[in-house]
Amino acid sequence: MQLLPTAVDRAIDAWVKVISYAPELRFTAWLAWFFSISLILAILFAVYYFGFVKRDFKFTWKLVISSAVVALAVEVLKRVFVRARPDGSDLFSFPSRHTALAFLLAFLVILQNPKDKSRYLLLLWACLVGFSRLWLEQHYLTDVVVGAVIGIVFAVFALNYWDFGKNKKLKRN
Repeated sequence: MQLLPTAVDRAIDAWVKVISYAPELRFTAWLAWFFSISLILAILFAVYYFGFVKRDFKFTWKLVISSAVVALAVEVLKRVFVRARPDGSDLFSFPSRHTALAFLLAFLVILQNPKDKSRYLLLLWACLVGFSRLWLEQHYLTDVVVGAVIGIVFAVFALNYWDFGKNKKLKRN
């Protein structure tokens, strides 16, 4: 099924193309690239921190499995809803996998630790990952919004409905 960009998608894409080529904003391409690449580092750090430092294996498995499920679900949706990327590089724009995984990770950690003040930084980081996909002309706004919704829904589902038995925390010697 061919999915065409909406008028809002085209307007924001046109704005990004105009503004991103301004000489004083050339550095932002590197910044957007950094936030785009930071996703894999964040997932690896979360697995290390929750698996090896906090030794919360139940949460770590939820993180790993939900990340794989989200990536798979997004890949299926990309092939069902064929949409060209704004830069024309391929036909797999909708939805944004980077954004879905960023919001999944952010909301898993936020919902697991609701009083932790780092939740604001995680939410900002996830939004910046989504914005980086717009800035790098890899996705339209609707791709990013749907990716964020997918990530949030899977995070809520994973924390509330996936049960891997008792949480086994290893005691430190």
